[in-house]
Formats: sequence, structure tokens, C-alpha cells
Amino acid sequence: MEDINRVELRGRLYKDAELRVSAGGTAVLTFVLTTTRTATDNGKEYTDWHNVICWHRLAEEMADLRRGDPVHVVGRLQTRSWVGQDNAKRYKTETVAISVEPLTLRTPAQAEVPF
Repeated sequence: MEDINRVELRGRLYKDAELRVSAGGTAVLTFVLTTTRTATDNGKEYTDWHNVICWHRLAEEMADLRRGDPVHVVGRLQTRSWVGQDNAKRYKTETVAISVEPLTLRTPAQAEVPF
């Protein structure tokens, strides 16, 4: 049996993506993706928030993502832990993106018509 750690998400950015550079000079992009699902028993809608992280070239290419942009993300789940200032152990689960595809349909430029 081979282990699989793969996730696919399709949703919208909760806020603008944030690009930074690590101490070692590596580009890191983070954003929160929201997905909405409808419960089958009562029809109520629920929203989930997913932390997404992109590294290197993918981070640089996706740096212009803005709030509300629809995207399709493929990646793997990763859980990190650290000790907070209050000495409590904290955990964060995030999707490390392998690919990010913006889904925004762009309208073609208007052709100039000579008069």
C-alpha cells in the first residue's frame, strides 16, 4: 500500500495573498481560501477556511491574487506545531500548494474599430 497525501480545493480568497521573503531568500506566499458546502439534511450553507502556502516560483507567480479571486489549488496537507508565548503548544494545518490555477475569466480586449 502506498500512502497518499493530496488535497484539491476550489474556492475564493478570503483576503489578498501575502508575499514575503524568508531569511534565506525564498519567496513564500500565504492566503486563506474559503469553500462553501451545503448540508444535505437541512440545506444550510457552511463555510470552511483553508490556510494555503506557496513556495519559490509558484509564490512569485501567484503574488497578485486578491480578495474574492476564485482559484483551484492542488497540494498536500501539513501540520506544524510550535510553543506560544504562553508556553502552550499550538498547531496549524495548512495546504502546501503544488499548483494554483486562477479561475477568473478575463474578458478579451476590445478591438479598435476605425471610424
